[in-house]
Amino acid sequence: MAYFSRTKRAQTEPIRERGIREPSATYDTNGAVIVKEYYDQIRKIGEGGQGKLWIVKRKSDRKILVRKTQKRFSMFGSIPCEMHIFENVLTSHPRILEFDHANYAEACGSLVLYFEHCQGGDLSEYVPGGGQSGASEKFIWQCFVQLADALAFLHYGYDRFAKYPDTPPRSWRRIVHRDIKPGNVFLRRKLTSANPVPQIVLGDFGLATLDGLTYGGGTDEWIGPEIPVMTKETDVWGLGAIIHALAHGKGPVSWPPRDWPKGKKAASQWYSDPRARQPKPLPTRYSMSLDRNMMDCLIMDPSKRISSLQLVKNLELERPKAFR
Repeated sequence: MAYFSRTKRAQTEPIRERGIREPSATYDTNGAVIVKEYYDQIRKIGEGGQGKLWIVKRKSDRKILVRKTQKRFSMFGSIPCEMHIFENVLTSHPRILEFDHANYAEACGSLVLYFEHCQGGDLSEYVPGGGQSGASEKFIWQCFVQLADALAFLHYGYDRFAKYPDTPPRSWRRIVHRDIKPGNVFLRRKLTSANPVPQIVLGDFGLATLDGLTYGGGTDEWIGPEIPVMTKETDVWGLGAIIHALAHGKGPVSWPPRDWPKGKKAASQWYSDPRARQPKPLPTRYSMSLDRNMMDCLIMDPSKRISSLQLVKNLELERPKAFR
């Protein structure tokens, strides 16, 4: 299946705005397609400083999608970076959220993106709350392996599904996600007794960049100790933090202590402090191999931290048969 199939997109027409535009689309004063002409809005599922998320049904084929509107976004030349990554860089991969199409009106800076709807929600719903025991080891391994596959693909172009060799393609444009956390990991289907294996996809590339070292971005509780530097190694830390949260109920980054000064600047200083990051070994009910691989992701020095490509290999070799 081609997860970024261009044939599924709406028909295009010569327009000044970049992106895919519904035929004869009417634009509102913000430059966005008026949704009701082509979509039935089902419900809002999120809203924040960067925009809104809606579940919608496309009238032409009754396909359920998630509509993401962006108020603020980074640019790659004259194109929004997230749109550029999905349109021009990423290729098919079953561990990356399926992109449908996008609209961008340059005149008023309005960006709308459409993605697959994942019925299983996001991984934050599976992080145990107060008093609950951690997730099952089999579930954690399944998440670990699938997310490592996603990162190795973004960082190196490695794709076990396409049987790529260990050596990354020379032409690959490295993508650094910069916001790896449970809320940006989605389950395609709800978990049931008949469907107990999670089908994991990584989404929300709103902070993603191409190549190299960058500064800023991410969510404090899930960023590595090299903050504000953000590299592919920071993505690996985020994966380790997710595994830590699934087992412990919280990530390895603690909130500021009560006697810490208040305010945004003081909070930023705390999250840059080594004391804020104290990864805990997994409880003894989990296997040593799971603990070892998680801790390899959470090494404080990013130059010594495991790469996503090596992690894929280690997980394949060390994953116990009982948890495959």
